[in-house]
Amino acid sequence: MSLVHLNPWEEMLATPWDLALRPHHVRRVAEGSWAPRCDVHETDEALQIHAELPGVHKEDVGVELKEGVLTITGKKQERHETGKEGTHNHRIECRFGQFSRAFAVPEGVQPDHIQASFADGVLSVAVARPAVQPPQTAPIAIQ
Repeated sequence: MSLVHLNPWEEMLATPWDLALRPHHVRRVAEGSWAPRCDVHETDEALQIHAELPGVHKEDVGVELKEGVLTITGKKQERHETGKEGTHNHRIECRFGQFSRAFAVPEGVQPDHIQASFADGVLSVAVARPAVQPPQTAPIAIQ
């Protein structure tokens, strides 16, 4: 197998036609330029978010609620050997590096009403619906 030398200017200046005809093993993704795929659905009780995080350790994932935005952050560690004598990488398709996904949540959601679990490479987050307060009517005195 021969190595293909990549020119970053070629990547930037290539037309879509050039990219379509280029063999898939020549395309590459920069470190840290990935985001996990997520499914979001709603039930009567909660907003459910499921993020696929294969190869990510539970300790490397964080979930935070700030100003009505739920943010999932983390880092996937690089697995391939680099710089080790006698080791040659022929293809690296797995993405790695830091990631972040953000989701707007309904107004009034409290952090203690959010549950998160991590199993089999999937992060599941359940955001309980906030209690809906009926609009209050108060008479206003006319002076």
